Amino acid sequence: MIDKEFHIKSLFGGMYISIAATAYLMAPNPLIGSFLFSLGLFAILATGCNLFTGYVGYLGIQKTKDDFLLYAKRSLFVWLFNFIGAIVTSQII
Repeated sequence: MIDKEFHIKSLFGGMYISIAATAYLMAPNPLIGSFLFSLGLFAILATGCNLFTGYVGYLGIQKTKDDFLLYAKRSLFVWLFNFIGAIVTSQII
């Protein structure tokens, strides 16, 4: 079942990656920008947040149709809340 914590982790995943992307684009040097973007990815891993690009990779290895449909539903929610988090962060920045 998809709970509130799952939604919040997906929302924060979108916020972290949008902050990282903004830092990358605003950095004067591509090397510095790459380092700042990797810090955003590290923040996602360290806090246990959900990011769609990492979540959808496991979609194809589901054993049954029910598992596949549940995981597809969860992937859709991760994408949606990552998108909402990115939009919210872009409005704040």
